[in-house]
Amino acid sequence: MCYGWFITGFIWAMALFTVPEWKSCHGCWEQERISLLHLKSSLNNPPYLSSWIGIGTKNSSDEDCCLWDGVDCNPATGKMTKLDLGSLDESDFNSLAKPDINASLFLPFQELTLLYLRGYHIPGCIENQGWTHLESLNIDDCSISCNNFLETVATVMTNLTRLGISLSDLSSPIPPALCTLKHLRVLVLMDNHLRGLLPPGFISPLMNEVYLSRNQLEGTLPATLSNDQDGISGSDNYTDYSVGVLDLSHNHLMGTIPNWIGRLPQLSYILLNDNQFHGELPCTFCLETSKLIDVSHNHLSGHIDYEIFTSSDTNCNGRNAYDGPRRDLEFVTKTKTYIYHGWPLLYMNGFDFSTNNFTGKIPPQIGHLGDTKVLNFSYNMFTGPIPPTIANLSQIESLDLSHNNLSGMIPSQLTELHSLSSFSVAYNNLSGKCPQKIAQFNTFDEDIYRGNPLLDCTLPLMTPNPLVRRTTYGDDEEGEGGFIDMESFYISGSISYVLVLLVIVSVLCINPYWRWVWFYCVDVTITTCYYFMVDHLPVPTRYKVWQPRV
Repeated sequence: MCYGWFITGFIWAMALFTVPEWKSCHGCWEQERISLLHLKSSLNNPPYLSSWIGIGTKNSSDEDCCLWDGVDCNPATGKMTKLDLGSLDESDFNSLAKPDINASLFLPFQELTLLYLRGYHIPGCIENQGWTHLESLNIDDCSISCNNFLETVATVMTNLTRLGISLSDLSSPIPPALCTLKHLRVLVLMDNHLRGLLPPGFISPLMNEVYLSRNQLEGTLPATLSNDQDGISGSDNYTDYSVGVLDLSHNHLMGTIPNWIGRLPQLSYILLNDNQFHGELPCTFCLETSKLIDVSHNHLSGHIDYEIFTSSDTNCNGRNAYDGPRRDLEFVTKTKTYIYHGWPLLYMNGFDFSTNNFTGKIPPQIGHLGDTKVLNFSYNMFTGPIPPTIANLSQIESLDLSHNNLSGMIPSQLTELHSLSSFSVAYNNLSGKCPQKIAQFNTFDEDIYRGNPLLDCTLPLMTPNPLVRRTTYGDDEEGEGGFIDMESFYISGSISYVLVLLVIVSVLCINPYWRWVWFYCVDVTITTCYYFMVDHLPVPTRYKVWQPRV
């Protein structure tokens, strides 16, 4: 009896590994390979999928779909876990006319966890198209027909840890359910047409990065991050939050900046520029532990509290700098917009408060930001002197204090900033002497001081050295020839000319072969010039009798 059960089990085990419908003999699953080939055919066989080939090739390894470009499989099960259709060459990508993605072809991919699409048209919604197991979905420059696509994503893909949809013309509001996904760590919805208000609790405690820039979001930021639906209390305790990047730039947000932004313990990259925020900058900010803060091009006003520059304040206690964004960030450096990514972004420290209505003095505690590389306070209404403590910013590369009401002298200690490559204090009320043209300041032009009528930037007159004897030429003290003695020049030139002629004549007299070559060259030159003039220039008739007959 036991022997019969053993035989039956052995037969079933052999069937699992021999029947093509279960698993292909070439490594990947047959159903998944067929679906990939159908997907390639529906995309009009693009050249970047040339490695996706069918059965019957000379190299059997080419038939293993786990080895195809853009495909990764689970080595234990042989099933596909990653499908990357977005890493295309620009030449191939630009030639595509957004072909349709048949989402039903994804049904066999039962273990697919990562999907990257770029430059396609996604017709309809994706409720039952095999995307339910996705953990990472990245869609760039796609055309999405479903009006409630984000709502569908929040309902169907509950295992998502990363969601990125950019340049895809999404125009719906952000659904609250999207921000309550339990596993979501990175949310990227940049460069769309998202509208409406930000939902309460749009940042969950587990989120690391939130990118919502270049949309049409409006209204005010929530006064708190609490979400009653999740049972999160409305207290001001944000120690459990792990968000490190918040990019809300280039929207239509208004109102005041809430205090909770400065209380998130790991928030190191804050981009709120190009909105309509007003009011004062919250004193809960901690610039010393932050990496990038951009609040430029808003309507912020009031004084900048000195406490945001010091780490000794309670606002900076327990704060840790975020280990670095996964996406590119734009930041204005040296009057140009640069895109930072990877290692340069990790080592980038910058603060842009430009184009607002800030008033008062620049706090001397600004010197505590020793690692800062970019500081832009331009186009505000700051008054008072430039604090000498700015000279403590030993790593500063770009410093812009232009278009303010600063007064007093420019601190001479600024010449000690050897990393400084961009500097401007134009259009202020500064007075006194300009810094000496030494070190980095020797490379700046006078435009950096423009618009300061009381500022003296004239170079000091050089004191003549009594040990140096001045030479005069004629009646002019400096001489018409400048530093050249024209009399000596003429004499030396004449002597050199005579010597060259004597050397040539001597050589021709001594060596008869060179003399013969010399006269032969002269004769050939004369003859060539003569025939050239005869052929190309009109010659009077009376001179043609001298032409030799040919």
